[in-house]
Amino acid sequence: MAKTNKATAVHCVARDTKNIAYPSSRESETIFIEDGNAHFHTLKVVKPTFELISLQLLDRLSSKPDVIFSTDSYNKIPIKAQERFRRGRREKFLIERGHQRKPMDFKLFLQNDDNKLQMVRMLERVWGSQSAAKRLHGRKLFLVNQGIVRHMKCDDGETVHPEEVHEIRSNQEETDSRVVLYLNYAKENNYKQAVVSPPDSDIFFILLHHAHRLAPLIVFFDTCGSDKRLYNMSELEEDLGSNHCEA
Repeated sequence: MAKTNKATAVHCVARDTKNIAYPSSRESETIFIEDGNAHFHTLKVVKPTFELISLQLLDRLSSKPDVIFSTDSYNKIPIKAQERFRRGRREKFLIERGHQRKPMDFKLFLQNDDNKLQMVRMLERVWGSQSAAKRLHGRKLFLVNQGIVRHMKCDDGETVHPEEVHEIRSNQEETDSRVVLYLNYAKENNYKQAVVSPPDSDIFFILLHHAHRLAPLIVFFDTCGSDKRLYNMSELEEDLGSNHCEA
């Protein structure tokens, strides 16, 4: 079966659109939806311990006051894991404490699902600690761990009080499958705009398909990577027409 080159398809659909300026993130008008697993893989200089890596990832988000940091779920028999299993299992690394040093090859570490799950649990532990309190003060950061969403709430800059957000809990395995749920949450909570930063092109077409249903929320697609571009998906859907985008 022929495989679609989605990056080429994105270029064809959006070839006449202009690159636009990043939207304002002031006054909680904008929420950013981040693929946490993509952040793991794109760390260029990785801090030596798991606690420092967790804070390093949090610092990456410092310019974005309101963020949903979504990570994949790892079930006992995950559908997506079958492909990874065929490529070969990688060694499980036991994370026992935050001050523990990471393995030499962090990318190899990330090839094991158990390791990634432990990394997300470490994020939740560190982001919920006093070490992260000042970084979280005055912000809305939502961490997704195994589909369960927690608002890492800090009102005083000293103590973090994680609060579960039931409205966006999901049993879908990947962030791609939850994006529309997150965007509906943004719409219902009166955000004016949302910026989605995915690791690949799949979400571009998901957003294009759903953009008109999300109005008046304005949805942006951030390509990230070396060829960084920002697309206004709401405007693009309007230009192409909803019938065309839903085909």
